[in-house]
Amino acid sequence: MTGLCLLASCNRQEADQEPQMTVLTASGASTRVAIDESTATTCTWSEGDALSVFTTEGAFKEFTLIDGAGENTGTFGAVLADGESAQGYAVSPAGDHKYSDGTLKINLPATYEYKTGVSNIPMVASANGTDNLKFSHAGGVIRFAIKNVTVGGTFEFICNTARVTGDFDVAFSDGKPVISADDASASSTVTLTFDKPEVTGEDVITYFYIPVPTGTYSNFTINIYNADDNALVMTKTAASEKNIVGRGTVLKMKTLTQPTFSGGTE
Repeated sequence: MTGLCLLASCNRQEADQEPQMTVLTASGASTRVAIDESTATTCTWSEGDALSVFTTEGAFKEFTLIDGAGENTGTFGAVLADGESAQGYAVSPAGDHKYSDGTLKINLPATYEYKTGVSNIPMVASANGTDNLKFSHAGGVIRFAIKNVTVGGTFEFICNTARVTGDFDVAFSDGKPVISADDASASSTVTLTFDKPEVTGEDVITYFYIPVPTGTYSNFTINIYNADDNALVMTKTAASEKNIVGRGTVLKMKTLTQPTFSGGTE
């Protein structure tokens, strides 16, 4: 077996793990998964990050971060079969993505596990015959800032005007990847499961990020449920043609305050 390692930086480095690894570099403006929550701009790699990389075996393989959490440079590794190598595309974050007959599809799941600052904005890099993967954003993210979150539970995003989960064809414009929201008659729901914040208070803000394709999100609802008894903690509906998400952008929604919760266990 041979190992293959992806390095998210601008410089090639040698890896000393056994077996010997082939090192690839990944770079590019705004090549990130985590968010600087004070400014809502992209920043560093995070512990637990993983990439899906298409290989000569005809399938995506998952490469996990083995070094570089909290930095702009991160090393991703996986063990491949003899003679297997990366080709086609790499997608971040890892997932149930597809590549066939020259068409790349990014899969946006319906559920995520909450991690502080992690946005899961979809990104794509070409992996054809190069050891330098240059990622570009393919979608965007909607950020919700909620004060006074006092329970752990589920954050639910219900989009009433477009599909935001499932497979999306990647189109390329001037070499940049983009996925676009599909109009849909039925609603589409994304959920984040989260633990009770370590620090709580009326002025403490918890940020929730919903990765989405590019498009206009003119009508959606957010709900927060308590994990203890699935009681509804808060709900809010937004309806505006100004809620537009572009490629690589963060749509920052107005800060809301969770009302005092009297049901279940805080």
